[in-house]
Amino acid sequence: MSRRIVELKVEGLKKQIRSAGWTCFPLGIVPTEETVVESYASFFVEQLGLDVKSLERRAADPKKLDNVKIKVEEVMEDIPKRPRILKRSERIRLFQRLPLVGGGISAEVVASSLKEILNRLEVITLDAIDAFNERN
Repeated sequence: MSRRIVELKVEGLKKQIRSAGWTCFPLGIVPTEETVVESYASFFVEQLGLDVKSLERRAADPKKLDNVKIKVEEVMEDIPKRPRILKRSERIRLFQRLPLVGGGISAEVVASSLKEILNRLEVITLDAIDAFNERN
């Protein structure tokens, strides 16, 4: 995979983030936010070739492979710990109970979380391309 292909894939994935946010809108509940973010993040990992199967095909150096795997795992493990998903002020939690407002808050939380995750995964992907293309 080339850097240009990664850039094109990331642009395509960014277009899906808004619709991902709106999947929580009707419910406006926190557990749904986390589930949606995890689902889309897993999809992003697969699309960027960061899943274990894809990485193992491309990496010749086991140390570099393990390094990339660890970085991806860290991104995925951080999802349930995201402050915007877990910690909300009493005022926000009160507004979250209102149907339209709560849905809007959930949509924003999901979209902003996915933007951050995609940015992190893009950096990991580009670093992996560079690392896997290095000649020893």
